[in-house]
Amino acid sequence: MDAPEKRGVVEIERALKKRAPWIIRQQDHFERFQPLPAPRRHVSKETHRYLGRQYRLRVRQGSSLEVKLVGRFLWVSTAPRSEPVLIATAVQSWYREHARVIFERRLKVCHERARQYDTPLPILQIRQMKTRWGSCGKNDTIILNPELIRLPTPCIDYVITHELCHLKIHNHNRDFYALLARCMPDWMPCRERLNLLAAQN
Repeated sequence: MDAPEKRGVVEIERALKKRAPWIIRQQDHFERFQPLPAPRRHVSKETHRYLGRQYRLRVRQGSSLEVKLVGRFLWVSTAPRSEPVLIATAVQSWYREHARVIFERRLKVCHERARQYDTPLPILQIRQMKTRWGSCGKNDTIILNPELIRLPTPCIDYVITHELCHLKIHNHNRDFYALLARCMPDWMPCRERLNLLAAQN
């Protein structure tokens, strides 16, 4: 944001404070369209994230296609001469299965904080989205991107809580942010971390 050269620092600071709610709303709006992680090749030594931690992919020959998280490695056992697309599909299925379990668990935790403000318990859907981590659907439904499972738990909680608040307040106004702060007082560092992680991918 640029300021006229003739404006003094005090005047600029006053203008920024006055516009702060609008600036935060705009940041929040564009944050929902952050680029998501780049496509993976699913080859050995490639780095993958799960709940914010990095794991090295290891592809080895086995009798059947299987994915396991062991130590600091994401192991993929595959039949001889398996096509790379089969490995990618197996890894994506593993992520989606774990995303369902973790998201449902975190939704219960987040809703426990939000229900005192008459926020309904939504139906959870998991859907691949190109530019969003989450969205609020119709009929008390929230949609989460399975890619969110790669991020730290507080980031997952932030996205879920954000969408829970949208079930009551659809706009990014003062009331929305007041509700968000009551449900998750430490939401801002989580949003900043989410933006930083998105920018790194």
